[in-house]
Amino acid sequence: MIIRMLQSSVLVAAVMLLGAGCAGPTRAGQEARADARARIDGFQASFTYERARQYYGTGEFEKALREIDHAITQAPGAGMFHVMRGRILLEVNRLEAAEKAFAEAIALGGAEAEAQYYLGIVCQRWRRDEEALSAYQKALELEPENLQYLVAAAEMLLSTGQVDRAGALVESRLRFFESSAVLLQLLAQVEMLQGNPRRASELLLQARMLDPENTQLLEEHLWAQWSAQQFNEAVSTAESLRRRIGRVRPDLAVLEARCLVQTGQLHEAHARYRNIVHENPTDTSAWIELGLLSWDIDDRARMSEAARRVQRLAPGRPEGWMLEGAVELSLGRAEAALPMLQRAVDRDSSGTAALILLGRAFEAAGRPQDALHAYRTAVARDPSSQDARWLEASMVQFLQARADN
Repeated sequence: MIIRMLQSSVLVAAVMLLGAGCAGPTRAGQEARADARARIDGFQASFTYERARQYYGTGEFEKALREIDHAITQAPGAGMFHVMRGRILLEVNRLEAAEKAFAEAIALGGAEAEAQYYLGIVCQRWRRDEEALSAYQKALELEPENLQYLVAAAEMLLSTGQVDRAGALVESRLRFFESSAVLLQLLAQVEMLQGNPRRASELLLQARMLDPENTQLLEEHLWAQWSAQQFNEAVSTAESLRRRIGRVRPDLAVLEARCLVQTGQLHEAHARYRNIVHENPTDTSAWIELGLLSWDIDDRARMSEAARRVQRLAPGRPEGWMLEGAVELSLGRAEAALPMLQRAVDRDSSGTAALILLGRAFEAAGRPQDALHAYRTAVARDPSSQDARWLEASMVQFLQARADN
């Protein structure tokens, strides 16, 4: 329809041009002829611009650039043409040329807000964050009702650590975009960064209601619920995510397993961890968590498997040696446990778990003085550890009673 209208306009302009020619070389005729030529050039430029847009939409950027350059020669003062040229150049990563095109569009006017927005993208690519933020803010000032510009400015504020400013910006515009899941998501990110995961969880729930098919919202909601210690709700969210996409990312699968542990569903969590390490056999953290959970449910075989795997994957970490030492100690083999637990202690300069186990192994091996030294070292590391203090006191009492006898 639009093309037919443009074709009709071109025809009218052509008739005017011919009419002006028949009238003779009068001043009025010359002006009419010039006006008609300009209108024809403008219509032709519009056709060329539309072709450039079509090529851009199909990813044929060389053809698009050729067409837009031709359109600009026909109508060099059209700011929107320069914006399109910049967008094409941006797609092929010719950032310097794209920046010049957007600057030209800004100078010409007519599409300044869009030009500022894309100029911001160029600056962001070059990590010129302050310039990018300035460009996004100018775009938003020119078109305050444009959600895309608002989101870009807020995200730039977040990425530069200006969390409070980002939150204030989104809050100030939220009433104008009440049905925007994107803004609620942004505000939730602000709340998370400000240490308010419960509020973030509430906002993400609202966002999910507005955009129920958005899996990214599910993922962020899961993290917010975990941080807010809403473990039952997090398990439900993880199940929804799994139903939606089938196989979840390893980090989200681990998070689901942790939530199952927190809700007391230890065997379900154990099954999740087994699947995780099966699909990601080099995930050291998952093996450690599987080993610790296996300890809780007294699955020594899995403890041993996890211990050996962690020792191979990360021999400098204490957990693999501690798990193996715990298995040996549980089987009554204190002498075999001691070197494993000593290795764990040597690899952990701040924790107390390996020291306490080492003390227990010394006790079982009949070396109470060494046990007392281990417990005292644990207390020195963490004076708030009730377990370490109780064991130290018990060992002091035992040694005193033995000395009295």
